[in-house]
Amino acid sequence: MAIKKILKIRNVVFCAFLITLLTTTYSLSFGAFAENKPLQILYLEENDSLLDSNMLLKSIATARGEIEVKGNKNFKLTLAKDLIKESKNDYDAIAVPYKIIDEEMKNSIQEYVNRGKLIYIYGDSLDRKTVEDILGIKPVSIDEATKEKGQIKENAKSKNINYEVIGFKKGKVSDIYLGNIVTDSKLDQIKFVDSIIDNINDKYADDNVPLITKQKAEAEATSVDAVTDINTNLWIGDTKVASLNEDLFLKQELDETDEEYDYFVLKHSAELVNYNGAENKNIWIGHSLPYSSVDNIEDWDPTDSTGSNFEISLPWGASWSFSNSASISIDATGSATNDYASWFIDKRWYQSQLVSPCRVKPGTAWLSVGTLAVIDTEVNAYVTYNGNDELISSSYEYEYNY
Repeated sequence: MAIKKILKIRNVVFCAFLITLLTTTYSLSFGAFAENKPLQILYLEENDSLLDSNMLLKSIATARGEIEVKGNKNFKLTLAKDLIKESKNDYDAIAVPYKIIDEEMKNSIQEYVNRGKLIYIYGDSLDRKTVEDILGIKPVSIDEATKEKGQIKENAKSKNINYEVIGFKKGKVSDIYLGNIVTDSKLDQIKFVDSIIDNINDKYADDNVPLITKQKAEAEATSVDAVTDINTNLWIGDTKVASLNEDLFLKQELDETDEEYDYFVLKHSAELVNYNGAENKNIWIGHSLPYSSVDNIEDWDPTDSTGSNFEISLPWGASWSFSNSASISIDATGSATNDYASWFIDKRWYQSQLVSPCRVKPGTAWLSVGTLAVIDTEVNAYVTYNGNDELISSSYEYEYNY
């Protein structure tokens, strides 16, 4: 059984509007969450004219078509222009525009990183290497690990991507967040802070159901990666139309004695929510192994099914459940030979639209050789707004180098 050494996540996103916020999902990771206290967020803005935080939250609520921002008791938002002056305060998270970062601020940011705080750098088309330098993260090359896996599939995801938001949290397992925002209007405070709020509220609402259930006393499995949180928001002009919220849980079975393979399970949670009169239409989720010549999919779940309550069962004791307030239809397709699995989620024949929120949690178990475990994930979700079908799509190449 291979020994874990390095964790690395690659996210490649193609979407009508995407902002990714990646943090650990377990409440114990944040003192504020564990003590049920609001998360203290410092948001820095490069412009001289700053909105009052209450006015900003009111603008976000208006864009969502709500009276007030849901979960506003979960966080306290402070707006400021000077990180150095604010450094004496104990914030749980800070968001900093790339354009205002100088050497002095860079040192302060790295100090926050070393204290285990959530850090978000945002701006137009950020280069990951540049931001990793700001955060004090040493990039890891996987070239040697990739060689032992052989040739990757021709449809492998591109890795040369710029982002509008890049986040990081240092911990037992470090989290990296890569976000790409695409909108038909300009990027502004409302869109950035809206996505941060979605992420914070996701932490409070998380059910924290264990992925692995022991089937025998000696069985053991552990998380080799913290949860990958992705909040994908679709905006038409200044109106928020939909959110696609995803969590990726990667687990490894440690009680196996297989000399050739290591055993992994990916739990993929996706939730589609609409706003301002939009309607959920359908969701497609796909998992595939890019190194299918050497790695093998063992199983996937759910299979074809309909209903509102679902039980997932996969090898090595991995199990969980999910439910919706109305019935949905799931059409599953997969191939152990070609190493892929996919699920098409749709409304029932007697319904006018897919339920909102619509929650699904498919999973895939696979066998991986060498010291690099990789699985590709994709989501294509459609919502209907003002008579038009709008697409939110994302794809991720998930790499664990061990």
